Amino acid sequence: MMKAGGILLALVAGLDVCAGARKRNANAVLNRFTEIREGQEVVDERDEDENEHDAEDDHQALVDKDEDENENDAEHAMSLQQEGEAEEGESSAGRRRGGRSRSPRRRGSRSRSPRRRGSRSRGGSPSSRGVYHFVAFAYNKGVNAAEVRREFLKLKGTCLKDGKRVISEISSGDQSSPEKIGQGYTDGFMVKFTTGAMRDYYIGCPDKTCQEGGRKPAGGFCQSHDDFKFFVGPKLAGNNVPNAEKFYNPGVLVFDYKGVAAGDLRGFTHSVFFRFKRGTTRAQKSETRTKFLALKNQCRGMSIAETGDQDSKETVHQQYEQGYWTVFNSQANLNFYLDDCPAHQVFKKFVGPLLAEDDGNRKLGVVDVDGSNYHPGVFVFDFTSGRR
Repeated sequence: MMKAGGILLALVAGLDVCAGARKRNANAVLNRFTEIREGQEVVDERDEDENEHDAEDDHQALVDKDEDENENDAEHAMSLQQEGEAEEGESSAGRRRGGRSRSPRRRGSRSRSPRRRGSRSRGGSPSSRGVYHFVAFAYNKGVNAAEVRREFLKLKGTCLKDGKRVISEISSGDQSSPEKIGQGYTDGFMVKFTTGAMRDYYIGCPDKTCQEGGRKPAGGFCQSHDDFKFFVGPKLAGNNVPNAEKFYNPGVLVFDYKGVAAGDLRGFTHSVFFRFKRGTTRAQKSETRTKFLALKNQCRGMSIAETGDQDSKETVHQQYEQGYWTVFNSQANLNFYLDDCPAHQVFKKFVGPLLAEDDGNRKLGVVDVDGSNYHPGVFVFDFTSGRR
């Protein structure tokens, strides 16, 4: 009987141990659940904040969306995929370190941001899609060109519409083309906009500055750019531009520059503008464009190749018809393209006979905006990427 009682006591003690273990396990589960719930509340709060930012990014993406989609969409998608894969790797590393993954929504909104793509695009160059506005200046003797450039580059931060930047990207540099067909223009700028409406707002009064009674557009205008035009106007050469006639070709104008540090571009640019002979067919012009764009894959180091037809609202385009904007990753590769790339040499032989050889009554070095859209102090060429 005593033996049976000892066994009973042992069973009771064992049950107490099991009950204690269950109680400790229940407490541990409860504590873990509380930690998870509190952690989830923190995550939820963070996600709410991120969703607010997402909504802002989504709105900005809609505002910044380009009017025209083009062939660079495939490259765009590849870039986004690479960013997503890189961020997925970072997220996986974060899960291994802290046991908490990033919100897929947050990752998606960040890779979607046009502003982020524009500031950090492939190969250190800005994104290529958009509306392009090329400007070249020649100055009166004694003008401080560095001052003009500083004031021009400030426009990215000062030209606003409804509190948002109008200019997507801007770059500048000194003329450096060895081809010597730049008409004596010495200072070049390329300004990019996401839409034609933003470009038009930036241009403002197309005939003269708005503050001097210019024709104001219905959609308003950028006051800081109007102030800049008023500032730079007296500094632009009206005659006697060095090399204006020597470096003039009626069929083509070329302007190269290395992007200065103050701008958005560090690459080596090569801008080309064509004017065709009378009688050149639409098919021949289209073939010219096709062959030029093919050079991106035939000549090394060309990171951007964009083109479009002239659509400037400012009448100093000299009636050039096609514009091309290319960027190279080094001066050596640009030099190779100009002199040694076999495909480029073949292209020049093809396009040469199609280009204009005679301007008729144009007088170089004399302002004739009304007659031939020529001004010795300024050349402007706009085009919309993807619009033919």
